[in-house]
Amino acid sequence: MLFPSDLLHRPGEQIGQVYFLQSGIVSLMAVLEGGAMVETVSIGHEGAVGTIEGFGSLHAFTSARVQVAGAASRIPGPIFRRLLEASATLKEAINHYHMTVMAHVQQTSACNTLHNLTSRLSRILLLSADRCDDHIQLSQESLAEILGVRRSSVTAAATSLRDAGAIEYRRAVIKVLDRGKLEEVVCECYPTIRRTIDLGFRRPQPRS
Repeated sequence: MLFPSDLLHRPGEQIGQVYFLQSGIVSLMAVLEGGAMVETVSIGHEGAVGTIEGFGSLHAFTSARVQVAGAASRIPGPIFRRLLEASATLKEAINHYHMTVMAHVQQTSACNTLHNLTSRLSRILLLSADRCDDHIQLSQESLAEILGVRRSSVTAAATSLRDAGAIEYRRAVIKVLDRGKLEEVVCECYPTIRRTIDLGFRRPQPRS
């Protein structure tokens, strides 16, 4: 079982385990020397954490923090490497997954730089609702970390969405009341990331 605030790995640590998520959400967080952090990509039941370990004994670049509780199947890194070495099909699938994650990271980077906070918060809420349900167990402190802003800024953005009838929130639970209203506010990055995730499920076409 994965619990909120669990760290699956920290920056600089050797990745010893690979986690295939069955439920919940994990954020890969870029962490600066002063302790400031921001999410670079979120992973739900469609993905896994630590798969780069399959390509060598590597150290983590990010902090893998559980945001929403869930379950995962865990495989020790050396075993995962042997599985990749034994299966060209699995190796190709993991490479395809890594390309999907990189596309997600790039879109998130653009979103964090170019779009306003209410749009970015709407992106996080829609992706979370896709992976969990319309009751999202995320505190404003967690959302502030994910978005790399102050809690007061998250409060202001969440209040605007609540006043618009898109969400309600209480005691670290956000309920999506009207997806359509969130989709009116969210930037282009949500549908772009959604398409990227959906394409990640498609089996790569064999090379001719």
